[in-house]
Amino acid sequence: MKEDNKLTKNMPFITQGKTNLKYILIVVILAVVVGGGILWCISEKETPPEIIPPTLLNCEDWYEKIENDFDKANFCEEDSDCKAIMLGGPYVKFGCYKFVNILTNEEDFLSKVEEYDKACAFAINKCALAPEAVCINNKCVKKDETADWNTYTHKITSFKYPQDWIVIFDSTVFGQPNGFSLHVMRAGDSGFVPDALYLSTYNDRSGMSVDYVPSINRTFTEENSLIQFSVNGTTIYAGCEFYTKGQSTLDICNKVVSTIRFLE
Repeated sequence: MKEDNKLTKNMPFITQGKTNLKYILIVVILAVVVGGGILWCISEKETPPEIIPPTLLNCEDWYEKIENDFDKANFCEEDSDCKAIMLGGPYVKFGCYKFVNILTNEEDFLSKVEEYDKACAFAINKCALAPEAVCINNKCVKKDETADWNTYTHKITSFKYPQDWIVIFDSTVFGQPNGFSLHVMRAGDSGFVPDALYLSTYNDRSGMSVDYVPSINRTFTEENSLIQFSVNGTTIYAGCEFYTKGQSTLDICNKVVSTIRFLE
């Protein structure tokens, strides 16, 4: 009995065998306050600081910022410093690819472009693989794959073509002093419809069900082998036949038309 009295004295919140509700209430409140404070500190530590998403920016300003970031990431001292980040698809507004330094974090850039796409969506386009890059004047640039090609010139028109291809001039165009119709093909190719690139300043398909499709970037695709584009105000009508060699011929057709120039 004496032990019980001693215990009661040491634990004042227990009197006469009963629990003092006031003391229990105080203990519960303190536990809640301390426990809540600990949980708050933990949650504050684990929660990253709020980042204002760039979607709040004007799309044009945002686009320019990402382009500038790409430009800053493009630096080199030798060819091995260069790599290409493939874009295309929903990100084609930034191009099919971007050359950057080999140490650039590709995921960071793809994340930026993806966020841009979510806020400023645009049409999807099909892109070819990025070409080989070379380092020129401390910048990664596209390697000129036509550097050792032959050059063909007709009056004021000039273009380049592979060394193992030939140019066959078909005719002039009535009423066009500088007009022409010609085709470019592999030397020695034969057959009913050999692979070839046809170029003319005359629309020979006018009024037909299948006509030339405007192409600002002068690009043939597997679905579209007839294109038209303007060079210094003159419309060029181009057709690429690639039944035999397929993609290989298609790639060459695209490279040839990319070199077409009008001499001043």
